[in-house]
Amino acid sequence: MRRLHHVPKVNSEVLVIDERLSNFLLKCIPKHCEFTIVKNRGYIPYVRSISFFIKLVIFCTRFGLTSKSIMLAIIDELKPKVVITFIDNNVAAQGLNLVHPEIRFISIQNGVRTLRNITKLNKINFDSYYGFGLFEKESFLSKGGSFVNYHPSGSLKLGLFLSKYNYLPNKIKKNKTICFVSQYRSEALLHNNPSNTSVGDLLRDFVKISEDLYRQTVNYALLNDYTIHIAMTYNAGDSDYSAEKSYFQKIIASDVVKYFDNDLDEMTSYKVAIESDLIIGFDSTLLMEMFGCNKRVVWGLDSKFGFAKAWGLEAYPMYIPSELILVNLNKDSFNNKLNNLLLMNDEKYNNLTKKSREYFINSERPYVHETVKHDIDEYLSSNG
Repeated sequence: MRRLHHVPKVNSEVLVIDERLSNFLLKCIPKHCEFTIVKNRGYIPYVRSISFFIKLVIFCTRFGLTSKSIMLAIIDELKPKVVITFIDNNVAAQGLNLVHPEIRFISIQNGVRTLRNITKLNKINFDSYYGFGLFEKESFLSKGGSFVNYHPSGSLKLGLFLSKYNYLPNKIKKNKTICFVSQYRSEALLHNNPSNTSVGDLLRDFVKISEDLYRQTVNYALLNDYTIHIAMTYNAGDSDYSAEKSYFQKIIASDVVKYFDNDLDEMTSYKVAIESDLIIGFDSTLLMEMFGCNKRVVWGLDSKFGFAKAWGLEAYPMYIPSELILVNLNKDSFNNKLNNLLLMNDEKYNNLTKKSREYFINSERPYVHETVKHDIDEYLSSNG
């Protein structure tokens, strides 16, 4: 059940939607700016004033009693100059620029956008969108979406990590470790049972491929004297962490496996991945971010192109070199794929992946938080 969230009626130049992941988003806001955070996920935000409720009624006559109407009423009441969100697929934040063209609306890409989830957001109008690379721009446009300004800036979290720790991926010594990226979701396992629904079928395939991928990865490590570092989905303090760890132990238990919880403050998943010789997983954002850092990456899409298409990943085999995508989970094929990547010299790998990396994700400076901060500063200076 959604709870009420009181938004104070204060003058703020920047309005943040929403509280989730706002600790990263605040790095994009110039220090001199006053800001207000509006809780949206799991909450019904409101401003305690008669004028707000009058505006809400007016917007409801146009858009119905929706999150969009509530957000527009809040914006009308607080009158910010910039509205920013890190939840780029947040329905409440989409298309607001069409109602308030005088306000700068900034959306920052939060995770990989496959053709499947882009289709769900088709014909969406963005104002200023800061995406990973050109893939998202072309994909959104192909589905009827539009942008006033599109910036292929890279990943916000990756940029914050690289600037905080000053990692140079090509300078990290190889240490015989493989990072396996967990995409454990308890809700996916709940669907992993006999079902007549297409969603149930899709999730069962996803769970099976992911489990086979992990099993083959551990067996490869045992055969070749590698250590597996699992970048976990959950933090050690989360209620699902123990279940996630047990899940992997039930698939295959081994002493070569070490578990690293997802500490967002310390950004442990990024540390574990960037310090590994190779990163392997299904389709996670961390895989794409490490690919942008020129790390050795393997996508475990398997040979089921029908599944890949249903999952929205049909573009990956077309644009990513085949050396980085598993065509099947056959033991010999899997081992050969990893051997070839791990033995490939840096120059050859760089040449092989350069064009694809530049298309999918930018990882060069200026990083996203630097670019957005500069753009907000510039916008406010010219619209003061």
